[in-house]
Amino acid sequence: MDKLFGLVVVNAIVFLSIFFMCKKRLSKNEIYITVLFSAFLSLILDIIMGLFFDTFFYFTKGLEPKDLIFHILIYPLTNFLFLNYFPFGKSKIKKIFHIFLWTILSLGIEYIYIKTGIFVYQNWTFILSAICYPILFVILYLHLLWIRNYLQKNWLAKLVFFSIIF
Repeated sequence: MDKLFGLVVVNAIVFLSIFFMCKKRLSKNEIYITVLFSAFLSLILDIIMGLFFDTFFYFTKGLEPKDLIFHILIYPLTNFLFLNYFPFGKSKIKKIFHIFLWTILSLGIEYIYIKTGIFVYQNWTFILSAICYPILFVILYLHLLWIRNYLQKNWLAKLVFFSIIF
């Protein structure tokens, strides 16, 4: 295992540790659906942006099996933590600040990945990432609101998701 991939594995272990140790504010159904949605969204966006539009890549150009650590662990766990600590029921200012804070955190991690060569820009810039992160966080927030609404209205869906988890 090379040093760069080792750094990503350490990052994943830290996020996994936080995930298992933190108090869950989301239901098991919400966690399950959010993690799957996040993994799917990150994989689709990276395929479209990285492979079709040649904007960026991880480690080496193209999609490799070791890139999946981002799609299976890093992104879904980051997004879970973002939503788990989201200030639901608070003012718009607090919600905007939360999105801003997680954007800065994500940009910080991305900056480290860029400087170490884990993440490589081609036709992409740090400014584009700064624009995209808040949009992605709002999409995750709206998706969770939609899921909550759906599960409240549809008891059968709630039962199905609950049975899948257990």
